[in-house]
Amino acid sequence: MMKLSLLALVGVGAEHAAWSIIASKIGGMPMGPACFEDGLTCITATSQILPAGYEAKRSIDGGATWKSVPDQDLFVFALYDGAAYGQHAVISGMEFIQHSSDKGINFTSGVASGLAGGQKVRKVHGKDGSPCGFAIVGLTNGNDNGLVASFDGGAAWAAHDIKTLRAGVLANDGAFLNESWIVTGEEYETGTALVAPPGRRRAPTR
Repeated sequence: MMKLSLLALVGVGAEHAAWSIIASKIGGMPMGPACFEDGLTCITATSQILPAGYEAKRSIDGGATWKSVPDQDLFVFALYDGAAYGQHAVISGMEFIQHSSDKGINFTSGVASGLAGGQKVRKVHGKDGSPCGFAIVGLTNGNDNGLVASFDGGAAWAAHDIKTLRAGVLANDGAFLNESWIVTGEEYETGTALVAPPGRRRAPTR
């Protein structure tokens, strides 16, 4: 199997700019790296050329080495982002939501995988400030523009559509706090600018 190159780097702070490569040649186009609270267990998604597709990978040494996660439903195309807390992890893709309930050892598709499509995965925090769920922000396969949220570790999802607030706004990221949720978006406006015709000047008469 041909491998693309991924470089994992670790730094000790911007003040000293001390970065070093800790892993390489583990896959291509890494997306959505996320680590659990232990600081050692991490997940990411990488692409492969043959067979084509993306797969989740897991590290238990802070990113120094990575192994493919077994027992996935299939190679998933266009994985975007990931998040993790407790024993739960989620990776969002173009067609599927992959979730894990065993700290990234195994991933499987969410029940409502048709709601996938968001490009950003964020943790949802409860009233005490601790993470209690996941939110995936973006345009879903069901054309809901906003976010989908899960409170069972990523198995089931519910859509929250924001297009009724203002048509044309595309949700692209969010923060999910203990008392309120904030979703940011952008709006594309098109139109033809009215340009006044150039004025004509008469030649001066003598």
